[in-house]
Amino acid sequence: MNQLLVIASEVVSEIKIKRSRFIAHINRTDTLEAAKEYIGRVSQEQRKANHNCWALIIGRCAEISHSS
Repeated sequence: MNQLLVIASEVVSEIKIKRSRFIAHINRTDTLEAAKEYIGRVSQEQRKANHNCWALIIGRCAEISHSS
């Protein structure tokens, strides 16, 4: 049986490799607008980062997907 996995709540995880910090944020939103707001908020919070990469998938069958 196929199962649909969904994110229950926001998760933030960090790993340090050599002198670099990699911080991952994951969160559930129901609309493209809400996803863009979340990405903007995280980017603002991490504005000192050299790179802010992001990806999003919206819809039961990934009807909307984007990435940087």
